[in-house]
Amino acid sequence: MKADPRSWLLAWFAGHAKIDQDNIKPDTNYIERGLLDSFAFIALISDVEQEFRIRFSDGDFRKTDFLTISGLASIIERKMK
Repeated sequence: MKADPRSWLLAWFAGHAKIDQDNIKPDTNYIERGLLDSFAFIALISDVEQEFRIRFSDGDFRKTDFLTISGLASIIERKMK
């Protein structure tokens, strides 16, 4: 069984964005907050696609939901169905 996307994303950000998991809010815009540089963003996409066996479309990247952990988790959940 796959991990819960929200929990997995929070743990990923804690490990890759060098921020304590308790200080990450699911509705924080991680791009505006500067939690990821371009390389970390690519790693996030790659890791999510591998972990959850999904593929993002160009349209997914245009959604504002994509910019928060909560929104990204929702996109992942929809793609897993």
